[in-house]
Amino acid sequence: MAKVLRSKVLGFCMGVKRAVDMAEEVLNENEGKEVFMLGPLIHNEQALQALYDKGLHLLSEEYIEERCNEKSVVIIRAHGTSPSILTRIEKTGARIVDTSCPRVKASQKRAASYSQDGFLVFIAGDLGHGEVLSISSYAGDKAIVFKDAEEAKTFFKTSELFQKNPRAFDKAILISQTTIRKEEYDAIIAVLQKKLPQIEVFNTICSATKERQLFLRELAHEVDGILVIGGRHSANTQRLLSLAQELSPHAALVEAAHEIPPEFFRLEKVGLTAGASTANKSIDEVEQKLLEANTV
Repeated sequence: MAKVLRSKVLGFCMGVKRAVDMAEEVLNENEGKEVFMLGPLIHNEQALQALYDKGLHLLSEEYIEERCNEKSVVIIRAHGTSPSILTRIEKTGARIVDTSCPRVKASQKRAASYSQDGFLVFIAGDLGHGEVLSISSYAGDKAIVFKDAEEAKTFFKTSELFQKNPRAFDKAILISQTTIRKEEYDAIIAVLQKKLPQIEVFNTICSATKERQLFLRELAHEVDGILVIGGRHSANTQRLLSLAQELSPHAALVEAAHEIPPEFFRLEKVGLTAGASTANKSIDEVEQKLLEANTV
């Protein structure tokens, strides 16, 4: 009979729980009004569907002026947004409810403050990710984003400004996407500190991200395979999957119980971890599916 072990830390992080709770409260208080979220509130389809069922509407940036008015409520997602987008919403008269993660807000403020003082703001993370887009928008043309250490190396090899005037980089800081893996961030830090010894480095990886990765390493020693539960578009979930694949010969990502690969029902011990935007309900359903198979 297969045994199912959960990681010591998994599921909703503080920022995601706060965003979902705020969205549910807004929906309950504004029955009859159009309540929008600007982009997916979090990267988990199951959690989002529960909010859609309560009346939440998805809003794309290009339709802000067309769909919003003084009777509307617009929820800013956990990843944050740019100052220009906030201004556009304000001009429609809509009420804004900002569910941006406090850690993301802190990085936004840091990016704005340092860039205004003439610092370059290097950001370690995925260029197209909502959080990185929102943080970089606060630094304007002072923002430079690296996905990994190789991108950082390429930048310094190909930057004409750095080759001609390295002193232009004397004032610089480095911050990260909150969900980046520590190993990835450390590699980028090493590249930048070699090129810019005076750079100021901030540890902006979320503690919840660190804990999930730490306890996943512990879990891997106790199980034969690892299931990562969460949205496929979730950055922190994808990084958990990447780590799980390094640690175990059997590792897979599932968004729901029906996606569990057949091989996992044949393993003696299955470990479960989950992204920061994964609801307890999804985790419970995956565990129950594995346990039910034991009784068949």
